[in-house]
Amino acid sequence: RFPNLDLNNVGIFTHFTGVERLEGNRQGDISIGMLPNKRWSWIIPFKGEKTSVGVVCPSQYIRVSDDREKFLFDSIAQCAPFARRMEKAKRVEEIGIVSNYSHYCDSLVGDSYILVGDAACFLDPIFSSGVHVAISTAKEASKIIVAAMKDSTPLTQGTNKTDYESFVRRGTGRFHSFIRMFYDTNFVRDMKKTYGLKNVRMAFTSVVAGDVWNETNPLFRTGVLG
Repeated sequence: RFPNLDLNNVGIFTHFTGVERLEGNRQGDISIGMLPNKRWSWIIPFKGEKTSVGVVCPSQYIRVSDDREKFLFDSIAQCAPFARRMEKAKRVEEIGIVSNYSHYCDSLVGDSYILVGDAACFLDPIFSSGVHVAISTAKEASKIIVAAMKDSTPLTQGTNKTDYESFVRRGTGRFHSFIRMFYDTNFVRDMKKTYGLKNVRMAFTSVVAGDVWNETNPLFRTGVLG
């Protein structure tokens, strides 16, 4: 298991009550707040009063000795809409922190095991790709498992290993390229340009929705996203 060194981020988060929610049928929407220096924050409303709030930042921006609650609020204060929504917030859980979570495995299939989802690869939570990767890789892995059980053969029989690993790396590689686009470019500004470009907008929307194995997507055919 190896780290993705270009995604060496830290997530700091907790639960609050009293966080202002969006109105009407949008009150359950997840909100993403853009912060300076390649940082971002989230507000995720749960059913009831609790709301998850967190910040993701490059590891150099936080130290073990930092006051985590102060760091969280100071970061959120740099996003005016989030700061307003947090004015009456009250923390109700301990503050958690995770780091070095982005990783990949060099071998995904053995004679009697096959890695799917986060066990195989985890990138970055910005586009919530984890669940889609887990379901897609599990679906692909199930085909290999069923065939191996039917024939009483190892999971590495024939081209199973190379075909499956190629499948996983193709999809996660495209997600990786998309995540790098978020961190390395003026992503929000550039995405706004797609409003008037229907085909481009549909292509990017398809990627955000997790359809990274769709070979007809022009972003993949032209090599924009691997």
